[in-house]
Amino acid sequence: MTSHRPLYAAAVFTDEEPRSSIHGFVAKRTRFEDITGTTQAKQEFVKLPEELLQWLRAEGFRELGTYRESLFGFPLPWLPGVSFVDPTGTTRVSVRYNESMAYSPRGVMFTFFTYFDEGSAVVTWCVDSPSTKSTGWLDSLGTTGSIAEDYARHRRHVEQRAKRGPVPVHVESMADIEATYFHYFRGVLPDDKAMEVFQAWLTFRLVLPAIFIGGLIYIWQLVS
Repeated sequence: MTSHRPLYAAAVFTDEEPRSSIHGFVAKRTRFEDITGTTQAKQEFVKLPEELLQWLRAEGFRELGTYRESLFGFPLPWLPGVSFVDPTGTTRVSVRYNESMAYSPRGVMFTFFTYFDEGSAVVTWCVDSPSTKSTGWLDSLGTTGSIAEDYARHRRHVEQRAKRGPVPVHVESMADIEATYFHYFRGVLPDDKAMEVFQAWLTFRLVLPAIFIGGLIYIWQLVS
């Protein structure tokens, strides 16, 4: 029986060309930082409910590390995520406990990710109706209300896509996670969503200087 060496995400996606100039623009302005082993990482882990951790262990998931991300950088916050990979080495789940009213849902937030060697992906979000819709490259799935059912359905979609030829890539390190993170923006993000992100970035860059200048003028008027 012939054994095949696994394809690792860092080898497949690092330094790839973006699908379009907009995708490249967005990818260059996203932020990703490995914070594994830091105080913040430990704080994020202890927030996770024991019930969730027990389910992950029962399914054979193992912890890979903790990262934080920011779509544009300042003024948007850095969002943390604790990552685990399933026994296949190809489906990763990022989880965090959300205590902020600014994001939904409150409590446990999670996302399952599986990427393929030709650039496509299956992503399952913890919301009922993901704002990022499915395309030919992306199976974008919402939650069923149960993380266990979401995982089972996610794996079925992975198997269906693999039957058409694409090979799931392995995510075994933080370098692999980082590679898939930027690949999502370079090659998986739907065109309309990439344009929305670009327009939001442009708005931030136009509005913030105006607010800053207006604040300076207001202060000057108060003290003059």
